[in-house]
Amino acid sequence: EYLIAEEIGSSKDAKTWTMKIRKGVQFHNGKEVTPDDVVATLKRHSDEKSKSGALGVLKSIDTIKADGGNVVVTLKDPNADLPYLMADYHLIIQPNGGNDKPDAGIGTGPYKV
Repeated sequence: EYLIAEEIGSSKDAKTWTMKIRKGVQFHNGKEVTPDDVVATLKRHSDEKSKSGALGVLKSIDTIKADGGNVVVTLKDPNADLPYLMADYHLIIQPNGGNDKPDAGIGTGPYKV
């Protein structure tokens, strides 16, 4: 079971992935996780100037966008393993993608550092 996404599906060619973001998931600061937070996190980590350890995992992404309660990721090439790659420990979903305070340690889940 996914923790932030309620469900994940792909196009038949595995190039376009849609993640329905679960409602009610909260960050450690009490703010609810939104598709915009997920998009901002993925964009920050996939930026070529990023020093993220997840950059190699995300370099196959062509576009990332929020669409209502969903996040839609389009890849340059098909990849049936995208959901597993998204579980990389570097990809902690943060408020506004961590752009405000990347070292604040605000994430989701049972453990807070």
